[in-house]
Amino acid sequence: MTMPRSLETMLNDLGLDRDEASLYKQLVSIGSGTVGKLSAMTSYSRTKVYSIVDKLASKGWITSIFDKPKTYAAVDPKEVVKRKKETMNASSEGIIAELSPLYERTETDLSEIVTYRGTKVIKKVTEMLDGARKEVNIVTAFLPADSLKMVAPTFRKLKNRGVKINILVSDRLKGLEIIETMKNEANIDFASIPEAGLLIVDGEEILLGSKEGKDKEETNDLLGIWTRSKELVTFLQIVIRGIYTPLGS
Repeated sequence: MTMPRSLETMLNDLGLDRDEASLYKQLVSIGSGTVGKLSAMTSYSRTKVYSIVDKLASKGWITSIFDKPKTYAAVDPKEVVKRKKETMNASSEGIIAELSPLYERTETDLSEIVTYRGTKVIKKVTEMLDGARKEVNIVTAFLPADSLKMVAPTFRKLKNRGVKINILVSDRLKGLEIIETMKNEANIDFASIPEAGLLIVDGEEILLGSKEGKDKEETNDLLGIWTRSKELVTFLQIVIRGIYTPLGS
């Protein structure tokens, strides 16, 4: 027998498979029935009906009312749903109490280090900058032009919010027009820097970056590693301040 999808889905959600849902609906509609009657109404074999009613009875959806002949009746749907809710509430509270502390510890471990590639690196940079409250420190040896177009408006917003922006750029990038433009929003200095980049926001999170390809203008070649690890953030914060302390002085 084919039931409306919505009803079948709701019964599935409460733990019944297709055959169990179909047989339960039949019993609800007729009140009670023998295995033979249910077999005739559903076109299921008597052996299959026995198997289904045993499962429904064990789950509390039907009950046996006569042994000879074996006859079953549906339990009131309101009663079944009420019991299901009570069981679900009790189980939910137990699961939360037992597993949430474990999940929170695991979540911290899993989110300790996240790797990004290509344009997702720039999106993460923008996300970090958007959340900056006090200070942004950047060290970089590459400045993909298309990426800077995405990030530049954020620098202007940070300056308007009073966020200090310190940028140490590779001396190989001196003279670039974009560098001159950024001087309006940030403290910029130059130094000899390896082919990598570093962003620290508010001393709380860092993004280490590099280029996987030779083309320094290709955003798709970006690789970024993000973390909130307190030890790493603190360590790199000390290193970066040592590199360009004059910018903050």
